[in-house]
Amino acid sequence: MECGPRTPEQELTSLELQLYGRQSRNAKFNGPRSARVTGEENTGINSSLYIEGLQWRTIRRSQRVIAGLPNAFNFFMSKKNVSASLRKKLEQAAVKVMKNAHAPYSKFHVGAAILLTNGKIFAGCNVENASYGMTNCAERTAIFSAVAELGPKIEIQAVAVANDHGVACSPCGACRQVIYEFGPDATIFFLGATGPKQAHITELLPDGFRLQ
Repeated sequence: MECGPRTPEQELTSLELQLYGRQSRNAKFNGPRSARVTGEENTGINSSLYIEGLQWRTIRRSQRVIAGLPNAFNFFMSKKNVSASLRKKLEQAAVKVMKNAHAPYSKFHVGAAILLTNGKIFAGCNVENASYGMTNCAERTAIFSAVAELGPKIEIQAVAVANDHGVACSPCGACRQVIYEFGPDATIFFLGATGPKQAHITELLPDGFRLQ
C-alpha cells in the first residue's frame, strides 16, 4: 500500500492512467494506423495521436494533450520556467514602457514586455487612435517590434503586462492569439482580480491555432 502524500507528478500519472483506461474501453481500432475514439468528449484526450495508431502508454508525456486538468497541473504544461529575478526584470520593463503609451481617449496606459527564448526582451505600449478600431495593444506592439528587428522566427517564452490603474488586466483575445502564434508555450504575467497572477497561454486561449 502506498503511504504519504502524492506528488503532483504522481497525481498526474495516476490521472493519465485513469484516462487511458477509459479511453481504451471507448476506442475501436480499424487497423494499425487508424482509430476511432468515441469517448473523447468525456475524457478530454486529444485523439490525433491515437489516429496515428499509438496507444496512451506509448505516447511521450510532452505529446499528451489533456483538457480540463486542475490548475495544479499547469506547471507541467510549460517546458521553460522563468526565474523570479527574470520575471521581475520583465515586469519592470513593462512598467517603464507603459509611461510612453498614447492613450488620450481611454486614459488607460498599458505596458508589456516579452521575453524571447534567446534571452532578449522587447517592450511595447498601447497606441490609441481617433478611429478606435485602429488602436494597437501593448502586447502586440512589443511582439511586432521583436519581429521587425529579428524576423518571424522568434519564440516567446514569457509576457508581462502592467497598467497605470493597478486593476486586473490580462491580454485581450486578439493579443492572446498573437502571443500564441509566436509562443504556444508562453507564460503570461499580469494583474488579476486578487493580485499578481500567471497563466500558461493555453489557459487564456484554450483553442488557439497556428497555420504551420
